Amino acid sequence: MRRHLVFCVLSILLFSFPVIAQTTGKKEEEKKPQFWERLTVRKAFETKTGDDTKPAIFSYTAPKDTTDSYLINGGFGFDLFYLNKAHSAANAIAGFFVYNRNTLVDKKQKNYKVGITAGTTFDLKSKNIFAIFATHTLQYLNNYIDTSHSVIVTSYWHPFHKRPNFINLGGYKVTPGIAEYYVLPQVGLEYQNVIDANSKLKQGYDTRLYFNLGLSIKFKKKTYFVEDQIKEDVMDSLMNLTDDAWRKKPAKEVKDSIDKWVPKDSKRVMPKNNWAKLAEFTFSFMGRSAFMHHNSNFEKYIPLFTAGVNIFPLNNENFSFGLSYNNGANPIDATPKQNFWLFSITFKK
Repeated sequence: MRRHLVFCVLSILLFSFPVIAQTTGKKEEEKKPQFWERLTVRKAFETKTGDDTKPAIFSYTAPKDTTDSYLINGGFGFDLFYLNKAHSAANAIAGFFVYNRNTLVDKKQKNYKVGITAGTTFDLKSKNIFAIFATHTLQYLNNYIDTSHSVIVTSYWHPFHKRPNFINLGGYKVTPGIAEYYVLPQVGLEYQNVIDANSKLKQGYDTRLYFNLGLSIKFKKKTYFVEDQIKEDVMDSLMNLTDDAWRKKPAKEVKDSIDKWVPKDSKRVMPKNNWAKLAEFTFSFMGRSAFMHHNSNFEKYIPLFTAGVNIFPLNNENFSFGLSYNNGANPIDATPKQNFWLFSITFKK
């Protein structure tokens, strides 16, 4: 009875908070996102931080004389509908599918998850200076390693603060500095019910308190407007002039004039606050503490420490090379307790 009560309460939280969030959106109706703008590629979908640090990870090795090795941690999400007029991804209900397979470590990982996630934003002060973000999920986990099937409900909360001369919480502030940082404190609840497994000892439910303390630091590199961008800017400026002589000229004639004025291979440095990412360092310590359970195989406390660095070779923050360290377990991803280093190519959208 108590087990079903907890599940019902968490499920109500999952779907009631997004309804409340509909009243916190912008008053102005904004353009509805197109199909590709609704699609996301991530490693996980349990949280939506100000600057998501969970890109999908891919790796494949096919040696000549031994078994192939795989590393896939990633999936696709799609915003089904939005809970405010701003059509913000932070206030959207989305479906997702995630596949995890890792044969490069001692304790293998192979599972998939399918579910729905809902975001909530509570603005506590004007102009979005301080807000509380929450992400709730309802998902199904199929773990091939122990042939288990689980129903999972999660609810995670974190603050966002961008007032000057104060600690950055929940996301990066756009500043002219070379380096930026933010601290990510999170709290939440998790309910995981293993409804079927290869051993009856693993069946049952756990209800856990969750906390996480993260730190992200990024360094930016100098970025330029290329020649074509400069020409485009100059043309826009000329066409907006009040001089009728210029405004009446054919576009081709204006373009030919600009080609003469802008030297070939010209570059102009962008403002520092628009420079591209060069590198990003992330640190996270999370803990899970079970306070209610009906499971002979449960763990009272489950810690997990992760640290990593991502290098961005292009002026595109969605693609990077990464090196990370993991020590601990994550039951939400069916990741067993172990520690390992990982070099990978990461991608997110």
